[in-house]
Amino acid sequence: MKKFIITAGILILSGYTGVCQIPTQDKLALEIPQANTYSTNGISSYVKEHFSSDSNRVRALFVWVSNNISYDVEKLRAKNQQGKATINDVLKTRKAVCQGYSELFVALCNECNIRAIFVPGYTKLPNGSLADLSHAWVAAEINKKWYLFDPTWAAGSVKDYQFTRNFSNRYYNLLPEEMIKDHMPFDPMYQFMNYPFMYDEFNKGSTSINTSKPFFNYADTISLYNSLDTLNQFISSARRINRNGEKNQMIYEMVQVLNKNQQSGESKIGFDEAATQFKQAINLFNRYIDYKNKRFSSIKNEEIQQMIDSVLLHIKTAYSMLAPVISNSEENKRALQNINSDLSKFYARVEEENTFLKTYLQNGKAVRK
Repeated sequence: MKKFIITAGILILSGYTGVCQIPTQDKLALEIPQANTYSTNGISSYVKEHFSSDSNRVRALFVWVSNNISYDVEKLRAKNQQGKATINDVLKTRKAVCQGYSELFVALCNECNIRAIFVPGYTKLPNGSLADLSHAWVAAEINKKWYLFDPTWAAGSVKDYQFTRNFSNRYYNLLPEEMIKDHMPFDPMYQFMNYPFMYDEFNKGSTSINTSKPFFNYADTISLYNSLDTLNQFISSARRINRNGEKNQMIYEMVQVLNKNQQSGESKIGFDEAATQFKQAINLFNRYIDYKNKRFSSIKNEEIQQMIDSVLLHIKTAYSMLAPVISNSEENKRALQNINSDLSKFYARVEEENTFLKTYLQNGKAVRK
């Protein structure tokens, strides 16, 4: 999936300073032994042992991530959208862009049995203008209520491709109606609001919730979304995005990503179904050959022809399933070429047998060979 990163120059307004005393709970989070901090299991195990409530555990994880991961300005400078860093890479290098910060925070929350969601979207700068690059943050459910977190913006600020660490509480544990002031999710269900804002309302700085809109049950929508397979998740998310008003370039790019993922998912389903139809055709044809080897002694004429007709129907279905398949890699291209080649050879063999069978069935039993 497309990588989301913050725009350089974002300012963080509050945080620890040299004269502020670090709260005891935060100090405990910052004292996780170094040996524990190179795996999510090591960090989460420490947090579960030393913090008893979900709210305290989320706080500890937020404090640790934002104070120990630096923003990867080299990746920002290169505008590198390829080679997505894994969570293990982030823990090893102690560097990330917003996707790495957010994915690490989500993984740690989940390992502490706290439901958390990666939220991609776009943001507004302190001067009210829109950032020109996509961003990502986190939603976590605490005591059956959703709160929003931005561990990237909490870590510090980037100016002139220089990262300055300055831990901030500004984007910690925000209610949805606070986060929406400068964080707009691509998928409106991740606003966690029953009257979500349209994109143009957010862009223009509207802050009043409009209860005259149709009621949107985001909780049920998220629950249904989680029950869907990956392909239908892409489809449903794209549908909600397209219904949420005027799209800027970042939203448009997200829709393109979803459409591409949808095509890939549909291609995989089409390829797998074609392979299944092909296999069924081969199995049925082998049964036909068994009957033929026994001179069709235990099968009726109409059943013989029906068997070959069924084989041909499976082949036709396989071809129809393969028609829309898109090969987006060399490996997929080879697989598509191979199945088409094998299917073509098999079809020729079945047609040859079909010609034989029509002649065979026209003769009386007395002259059949």
